[in-house]
Amino acid sequence: MQIQLKNCSKSYNHQAIIDALSLTISSGSKTAILGNNGSGKSTLSLLIAGQIEPNSGAISWYIDGKEVQVERVFSEVSLSSPALTLPEEFTIEELIQFHARFKPVDSSFTAEHMIELCSFDASIKNKAIKNFSSGMKQRIKLCLAVFSNTSLLILDEPTENLDAHGIELYHKLIQKIKPERTVIVATNRESDHSFCDNFIRL
Repeated sequence: MQIQLKNCSKSYNHQAIIDALSLTISSGSKTAILGNNGSGKSTLSLLIAGQIEPNSGAISWYIDGKEVQVERVFSEVSLSSPALTLPEEFTIEELIQFHARFKPVDSSFTAEHMIELCSFDASIKNKAIKNFSSGMKQRIKLCLAVFSNTSLLILDEPTENLDAHGIELYHKLIQKIKPERTVIVATNRESDHSFCDNFIRL
């Protein structure tokens, strides 16, 4: 997926977070959004994902050179963010099944696969997600995003809430991303975007 922003601005309570930003993110590129806390990294990620609308300017999305409407963008974007909430009453297996109703998921991705990848104890398979720690939930969000068959993958603060083992998992997951996917990482941590070759500084 290719994304174009033209003079995009986004403000909250009359305070500009993104101001007249124009840029093009090429299909298949690996891009890092960098900036201090409060600089607008997460806001820009949500704009690119079509989750929020700019106050002014325009965003366009293209697949195979053809412009697609924002309604289709939802099914083409996987987003992982510490701010996203998971259905707390679901088990891991139920969550994967629910997620697959909205996003195409790699056929090899199962509850057992996630438990093995995340080094979870097998006993958690039938436990509700509300009983998981913030770090466990972040691992699940990353797995769901990476194993969704979407053309755009957005990772907002991917190692937030993760311990050393969780960060190791993140780097393993990065290796599993298909090269044709467009990837955007919003982070302050250099190790999070070591695989990126394009940079947006806010």
